[in-house]
Amino acid sequence: MRWYSPWGWGYPGWHIECSAMNRRFLGNTIKYSFVIKSDAAETRFTADIDGTWPGLESIDTSSGEWIEVEGTYDVPDDLASLSLYWESCDMNEFWLDSVVIEKAA
Repeated sequence: MRWYSPWGWGYPGWHIECSAMNRRFLGNTIKYSFVIKSDAAETRFTADIDGTWPGLESIDTSSGEWIEVEGTYDVPDDLASLSLYWESCDMNEFWLDSVVIEKAA
């Protein structure tokens, strides 16, 4: 299964990483929102912070329906980079749409 997007061909995944090495996020609160769909019992939105993995969101996706997720996270100011991950706990595919990660006002 694949689909075309303005950035090229997209594929469903079980692990997607979004790395932000932009200093404007460090020491600030980020606001995130996205919609996710999966047949997995649970998907997670997490971060890699110096080898620790704080779970930002644990999402019950067992319904197979699109789930809207919104939240905030306080980014430590002493990071060299911030890596955000979406992952399926049981290796099932998942689909993301309308991903927004921005500095909170």
